[in-house]
Amino acid sequence: MEKTSNYIAQRVSLSLNLDKDAEEVIAYGTFAILQTFISILLILLLGIVFNAPVLSLIIYLSWSILRKYTGGVHASNSLNCLILGTIICITYTFLIQKLGKFIDLNLVVILGFSIFSFSFFLVQKFAPCEDPNKPIRSEIKKIEARKKANIFLEICISISILLIFLYKFMNFKYGLIYTLGIYAGITFQIFTLTPLGHLFINKIDSLLSKTLIFFIRR
Repeated sequence: MEKTSNYIAQRVSLSLNLDKDAEEVIAYGTFAILQTFISILLILLLGIVFNAPVLSLIIYLSWSILRKYTGGVHASNSLNCLILGTIICITYTFLIQKLGKFIDLNLVVILGFSIFSFSFFLVQKFAPCEDPNKPIRSEIKKIEARKKANIFLEICISISILLIFLYKFMNFKYGLIYTLGIYAGITFQIFTLTPLGHLFINKIDSLLSKTLIFFIRR
């Protein structure tokens, strides 16, 4: 993806006569778009395999949009990031499908209250979790990032309440399952902000790198 992004950026820069800084910005934006597109495509395809494409997409969007505002621990390379994100989303999809049928309305409400309460607290404490290569030096930008993260959490609360309402009063059978999908995406992203989350992701990232190297060398 990096080679493709750089090639596209070079072609655009040449055609528009842009400088090197503008080319780098285009390359970064192109890379982000390609990575997001491939991630969504993979998650949807695997979601179809598990007969839950909407649920898998809800988990991914809840996670990735909140991550945009809070930051989080990074994998060592884009391939690891893609694989890790896909595995996590599909794992959550599988678990919610299997365990969701045993969770009733009252438990979903209690889970939601607990998850969002901790999320607001941890966003205030740890966000934005900065990329070491691109630290945020402006305190105003940090406050703005936390504000946007809180707004997104409030939107997720509203959507969750709507889904619970549809389940309770409109017999929408997927209401609780989709609500759990929102919870899953939010929970994992908040987890990646914490020191324990950093340790977990780094360990998985290291294991994934070693596994890929092993298969490449064979």
